[in-house]
Amino acid sequence: MERHELEQWLCGPDSTPPSPAAIAEALGLPFDALADTTLLRTLARVRSLRFTLAVLHDVFPADRDVCRWLETPRKELGGVSARTALVAGKATLVEGLAVRAWNESVCMAGAA
Repeated sequence: MERHELEQWLCGPDSTPPSPAAIAEALGLPFDALADTTLLRTLARVRSLRFTLAVLHDVFPADRDVCRWLETPRKELGGVSARTALVAGKATLVEGLAVRAWNESVCMAGAA
């Protein structure tokens, strides 16, 4: 499924971006950890993060699995975790990895 189709399906056209406090909670970080980062400075990044979290929650039904995915270092991100990359403002890169994980989970479910 293409990114825009997946976003419409998971987020809906009228969904509002999450609050900074909700973003911090979803990432398992204290709000202070995000206050001075590039992550929350643009609406595009906040929307990307909303989408990324929606995708991850669709792939992984348990919050602990979402957290594990966010905490796992990835070669595609230069060896850092998705959480670290998000805080550094690399929301688009992490979004792409989440969409890939979603598509892989759909393929695996279809193969079963």
